[in-house]
Amino acid sequence: MRVEFTLLRNILRIKLTAQATNWPENFVASFVATSVTTFMAIFFLTGCAAVSTGKWESTLDTTHELVGKIWSSREQRWVSERELNEVLAEKQYILLGETHDNPDHHRLQLKLLKAVSGPSRHPLVAMEQFDIENQALIDAAMKTPAPNADAVADAGKLNRKGWQWEQYRPIVEFVISQQLSLRAANLSRTDTRRIFADGLKASPTKFDDNFFARTWNEARAAALKRELIDGHCGQLPDAMTPGMANVQRARDAAMASSMLTEAVGQGAIAAGADANANANANANANVAKSVLIAGRGHVRRDRAVPLYLQSVLKQTASKSEIAVVAFMEVETGKFSPQDYIDVIANESAPFDYVWFTPRTARKDPCEGLSFTALQATPAQSSFGTITALYKMQKMRCVGSVCLG
Repeated sequence: MRVEFTLLRNILRIKLTAQATNWPENFVASFVATSVTTFMAIFFLTGCAAVSTGKWESTLDTTHELVGKIWSSREQRWVSERELNEVLAEKQYILLGETHDNPDHHRLQLKLLKAVSGPSRHPLVAMEQFDIENQALIDAAMKTPAPNADAVADAGKLNRKGWQWEQYRPIVEFVISQQLSLRAANLSRTDTRRIFADGLKASPTKFDDNFFARTWNEARAAALKRELIDGHCGQLPDAMTPGMANVQRARDAAMASSMLTEAVGQGAIAAGADANANANANANANVAKSVLIAGRGHVRRDRAVPLYLQSVLKQTASKSEIAVVAFMEVETGKFSPQDYIDVIANESAPFDYVWFTPRTARKDPCEGLSFTALQATPAQSSFGTITALYKMQKMRCVGSVCLG
C-alpha cells in the first residue's frame, strides 16, 4: 500500500502546484483524471488483493499489511480470491496446507472446498486427520441413513483433543451435506512405529523401493532433515533422524495415494506403472477430482505429497493438473512474500499460492521440551520413546512435525 499512497500524494501535490502556477485548466483536469485512473488500477491490482474474509478468529498481527492477501508464486504477483477460484476450478488435484491450530486456515480451506464443489463437481476429500486403517469404518458411517460429523469422527477414531476437532467439524459437515467421498489420508501410530524401525519397505501403501528412490535426492533429504531438526527445537538426536525422515516420507506417499481415485490409483501404484491411460480416461474438465486437507509441510511441491502424486500420474502436464495453496501466518517484521518461502536449490517454489493470515496465540512448543534422555545411547532412540515425550508435553505436534 505504500506505493499506492505515495502516488496519490504526488498527484495531489502536482495538482496544487499547477493551480498555483496557473497551468491551463484543461491540462490540469486531463492530468489528474489520467493519474487517478492509474492510481485506481494499481490499487485494485495490489491493495485490493487483500481478501475480505470477515472477522479473523486469530488474534495476533491482524493489522499486518500482508493479512488477507494471496500471493501467486508462479506469476510473482498478488491475486484476488476470484482469480484463485478460477484457477482451482481448472485443476484435478488441489492441496490445501494449514497450520493445524489456526482456525482461520480451516475456515479458508472450507471456503475453497465450497468453491470447487457444486452440482456437477464432487471432489473426493482426503484428510490427514483420519488414519487409513479406519477407512472401512468411515465409509460405513458415511453410508448410514442420517450420517453426522460426530459419528464419522468417532468411526474414524479421530483424536478430538489432539486435532482440535471443532475446527475440522465444519469441513466434515460440508462433505456429508454434499455427499462427497471422505478419504482417510494418514498412517496410524502402529504403521509409523513399524516404518521408523524397519524403513520405507514397511509402508502399508503399495509404493515400492524403486518408487521411493526415484523421487528422492540429496537436496530433498537435507531439507527434510533440517525441517525435522527445527521442528524438534534443534534437539532431535542424530540417531533418530533417519527413522523420522522415513516416517514423514511414508506419510506423504500415503496422502498422495489417498488423493487418487481408484481408477487412477492402486494398480499404477503397485508396479509404478504408467498411469496415463487411466488418468486420461478419468479426466473431467473443470472438475476437481481430489482435495487434500493437511499440514503445510505435507503439501510442498519440492519434497512432499505433490512429488509423489506427480510421479504416479507420469503425465507431461501433471504439474499443471495440481494446485497447492498454503495458508501462512504472518510474522512481525516480514513484509515480503519471499520472506516466508524457503526454496530448495534447483527446485521450483514449494507452493503455488500463499494466503496470508493472522497468527493464532499458542504456547511455545519448545518451552520445557527436552530430548536429553535420548542422547545417552542409540538404543534409547526409539519411536516409542519420542512418542512418550510428545505425550509428556501434552502435544500432538512439536513445531511442524506431528505424530499421527
